[in-house]
Amino acid sequence: MNRKFILFFMALCLSSLMAAGCSKGGPEAANANSEQAKKQAELEVKAPHLSSTVRGDIERMGMSVQMAMDALKQSKWTEVIAQLNSVNKELTAALSDLPEKKKAAAVRETLEEMKPAVERAIKTAENGGKETETQLNELLARVGALKVLMSS
Repeated sequence: MNRKFILFFMALCLSSLMAAGCSKGGPEAANANSEQAKKQAELEVKAPHLSSTVRGDIERMGMSVQMAMDALKQSKWTEVIAQLNSVNKELTAALSDLPEKKKAAAVRETLEEMKPAVERAIKTAENGGKETETQLNELLARVGALKVLMSS
C-alpha cells in the first residue's frame, strides 16, 4: 500500500510539473520560469526523485529497482515485472531528455548499455527465473554508477 501511495504521489507531482511547464505567457512568464527553475533546483536537492530531470529519472529508476527487489523477496512476480517496466520507462525518458554535451556522452552510453540489461531482467522475471535477483543487483549497481556520473 505504501509503494502505491509513493507511486501515486510521484505521478501527481510529475503531472503537475508538466502542466505548469507547458504554459506560455509574456514577461511575467519569463519571471515565473526563472522562479520555476529555482524551485526545480531546490527540488532536485531536497527530493531528486520528484524532479523532472535526468537526475530525477535516474533516482526513480533506483527506487523502482529497489521496490522490485523487495517484491522479489515476497515472491510478488507481477510487482517485480511492473517495477522493471517502470525502470524501462524512466530509462527511455532519461535518454530522450539527455542533452547532447560531452559530459552527457558517458551518461548516455551507460544508459544505452543498461537498456538490454533491463529488458533481460524483465524477461527473466516474466519466466520466474532464479537469476532475477542477480540481475536486479546488477541494475542497482548500474544506477549507482549513473548517480556517480551525474554528480561529477
